[in-house]
Amino acid sequence: MPEDCIITEEFFKPFLSHLSVKKNTFVFQKDSSAKGIYFLKKGSVKLMRRSNEGREFTFELIREGCLGCIPAFNGGRHIMDAITAEDSSLSFIGLDLFRRHFFSRIDEVGLSVITCFLKNIAYFLDIVDNLAFLD
Repeated sequence: MPEDCIITEEFFKPFLSHLSVKKNTFVFQKDSSAKGIYFLKKGSVKLMRRSNEGREFTFELIREGCLGCIPAFNGGRHIMDAITAEDSSLSFIGLDLFRRHFFSRIDEVGLSVITCFLKNIAYFLDIVDNLAFLD
């Protein structure tokens, strides 16, 4: 993660709760309402989508960092599944607390740029998703 990124566990440390999650447990599911932001401390999490036929496409295997940040800006819905690939430890901050403390650090223009950027990421992930499941 870039050094100047403020979406770090350290920035939100006073507001975090800690979770131990077993292998093959959903952290969140596509289209579900976001409850907050997760920081992976130990273990690994697959970011993936499933086709209507049940086929899986894994976008990335995360070993550290932030999970579920896009819903903080796109209206509160997850754009993919996140499932633990092994027993994992995560930290969690609720969405309201995240928005309050993150948004206090950026101005309106910065928020608009971030929101637009993340909506474009979601759009391109849909394209990749469609291409991944072509027969």
